[in-house]
Amino acid sequence: MLLPSPILIFGDYYLSRNNLLDMKKEEPNAKWVELSLDKATLDDVRTEVGMSLWSGDAKVVLVYNVPNQKAVREFLLDVCASLDESVRLVIWDSLNNIKYNKTCQSFLDAFKEIPNSKLINNGDKLTEKDGEEAIEFVKKCFQQHGKRINYTEAKMLVGIVGYNRGLLASEVDKLCVLSPEIATADFILENAYPSNDAAVLYMLSNVVDTGSYHKSVEMAERFMQIGVNENVLAEVLVKKGRWQLAAAYFWAKGMSWSNVINKLMTMGKFPSIIWHSDRIKAVDKKEMAADFQDKDGMKKMLVRKLGIPEEYFGLFKKEAVKIEEPPKKGLRKKKATLKASDKIKSAEKIPMSFMAEQTVNFVKDKLVGPNQDNPYIKQQLVARAVRVYLFAQDKLAKVRYGTNPMQHIEEMLAALTSVRMEKGQ
Repeated sequence: MLLPSPILIFGDYYLSRNNLLDMKKEEPNAKWVELSLDKATLDDVRTEVGMSLWSGDAKVVLVYNVPNQKAVREFLLDVCASLDESVRLVIWDSLNNIKYNKTCQSFLDAFKEIPNSKLINNGDKLTEKDGEEAIEFVKKCFQQHGKRINYTEAKMLVGIVGYNRGLLASEVDKLCVLSPEIATADFILENAYPSNDAAVLYMLSNVVDTGSYHKSVEMAERFMQIGVNENVLAEVLVKKGRWQLAAAYFWAKGMSWSNVINKLMTMGKFPSIIWHSDRIKAVDKKEMAADFQDKDGMKKMLVRKLGIPEEYFGLFKKEAVKIEEPPKKGLRKKKATLKASDKIKSAEKIPMSFMAEQTVNFVKDKLVGPNQDNPYIKQQLVARAVRVYLFAQDKLAKVRYGTNPMQHIEEMLAALTSVRMEKGQ
């Protein structure tokens, strides 16, 4: 038989299921006996594991739906230590009870000590704080298919699909069938299946920037068919109107297009005197702003840097002082993290630089075109952007409180993708 034994699979459900499918392909002639511990007893497991086939054929016993009980884990270790050579045992933590924590660590350590054992860890569920890990996971999935995806595009894919390892791996499997050798942003936006609200912002915004009204309407209809609320679509389009207005205004004021992109990426970031400073290097701004991202940091910035008297902050809710005990010997001090209540609610920001670039390219190439030095065009450009933004705001209200929301969304798309700049657009 090709499989090692025993095998323990835990972590993401989709990836673990794929592991099992691969194993069954490796042993196509083996007899698989599957025992779910919500139905089968521990005696059933011991009987199946200890009984080889009369025919001498290969036999694999799969145990799954393992309850989160210490006694069951100890029983499985005992069974693993006395396996018949003609039988392979696979344990699948399908209920996702096994983690790298105090409860399961001794079990995992003991399993590793069993001769010929194999441990397959498919990882815990990712969250937004694991963004870098999710991006690296996507890059590795592409590599396994002989393809490549760069950091920005991988981050975009995570934003569209979400932080579930299984969904990400499944999406990469499908994308790699059609993907070029290096996956591009356009390819990801065109082909990735949206699983969250961020996907609407990425994908609908991208289509609007092509200047195609018909493609934009098709994308909006596609989102509504999969259950995206029309209010979400309308809010994305209002954001797009704001970004177009900001890009037009900054360029009309004399900024170069590349500086307009950088300026758009600083919008909504606190404190503005750091992010909007021309004297601070872009690479230093994030580090300098980090100390001011909670309530106390904001107060410090307003008092020390802007000169606002401290007594004005009497309305700030005083937090109870926590007395921290010194860490015990041998234990590392836990790194402090911000509670949600302590964070500043951030203003609207453009999440990724490629979105700012696309907005600027739409304004530069489709609205301004060859008339880069014409002062009249600058005036018309800003006027057009103001009209479109105010029109989009009005339509957002009608989507929320009126009837026939798709008609209003189509009219918003018509205004945002139009390249006409005459009055009354």
